[in-house]
Amino acid sequence: MAKAAVLTGIDEPLEIRDDVEVEQPRAGEVKVRMAASGVCHSDLSMQNGTMMAPYPIILGHEGAGVIEEVGEGVTNLAPGDHVVISWVPQCGQCFFCQRDQGHLCEAANTTMLTGGLLDGTTRFVSRGEPLRQMAAAGTFSEVTVIPAIGAVKIPKDFDLKLAALIGCGVLTGTGAALNTARIRKGDTAAVVGCGGVGLNVIQGARIAGAAEIIAVDMNETKLQMAKDFGATASVNAGQADPVGQVMALTGQRGADVAFEVIGLQQTIDQTIANAISHGARFRSIEISCCGNKRESYSSLGGSNTNPPEVSPLGLYTRLFGPGFQDPSKGDWKADPEVMLQRSVLSVVADDRKALWKNVGVGDRARLDQYFTSVREFEKTL
Repeated sequence: MAKAAVLTGIDEPLEIRDDVEVEQPRAGEVKVRMAASGVCHSDLSMQNGTMMAPYPIILGHEGAGVIEEVGEGVTNLAPGDHVVISWVPQCGQCFFCQRDQGHLCEAANTTMLTGGLLDGTTRFVSRGEPLRQMAAAGTFSEVTVIPAIGAVKIPKDFDLKLAALIGCGVLTGTGAALNTARIRKGDTAAVVGCGGVGLNVIQGARIAGAAEIIAVDMNETKLQMAKDFGATASVNAGQADPVGQVMALTGQRGADVAFEVIGLQQTIDQTIANAISHGARFRSIEISCCGNKRESYSSLGGSNTNPPEVSPLGLYTRLFGPGFQDPSKGDWKADPEVMLQRSVLSVVADDRKALWKNVGVGDRARLDQYFTSVREFEKTL
């Protein structure tokens, strides 16, 4: 039996159940004992109904732990391995996976909707009924079963509490800077929104060699943290016009690349205005197919400064359709043979000290304190 935090419906408090039965991993799967799990806004969105989910479901998609058991056919992982959970498992066989577009994996998209694993089923049972798991992960459980490709082996000397952040926030932010935007040495980058993902965009921009990194937020504490992560200048959007301030800091040229890491139409518009230099690149990272968030993706240069509002269906089509990259995972590519190891370790091995020296862990809570913690988290948004 395992203990898990279970969501039974929209706006319902999480139930801490200690009667959760966890099946053995099937072929191509692994069982992981979780050491730590991060709290992401997506978890909160699933709880408040912004993102729909089948109930009951174990939330959590950002975590790290130790492998306890491997299923048939898993040869590159073994009990005792330390792993990070990747919430975008890929089947490796479908049309998109065969075209090196694993982030569009048809089976993985199904798991997001059904709360199951790649075969559509789940490995949890409680009170006589199956429990679904968020994003084929379910990291708010003491033990989980996931697809083997969703377990990224890491060195055993990594602190698992820090490693838990890699699977979502760190990769999304650093990957947006290093992969999606492909920041060049000497570039000027503007980052609007300095939460967990935004700070890692700044970190990625620093690693990539950006000469100037301008952090924009309304929270002075976050702006100070941004400087710790590598920002060379900061703009408090609550005290002055952020567009005017960024333009002043760049000699009226604008940034070479701009990131919007909030997901509001107003900040998307401001970010585009910050990136008006010829050929500037713009990335909107914080996106959602539900609620009031909008998505914009532009290669700027002409007069493309007024992005239209997009319906949820239009958003999904535009984001995942041909010609568009998925920034929500930092555009890291999963290689079935090495299970994302090159992607993760290319960051941490090349600049390990720089990557981790400022990645702190906030207040930690036991599983049975999670609901209180997520409500406190909500107040900070």
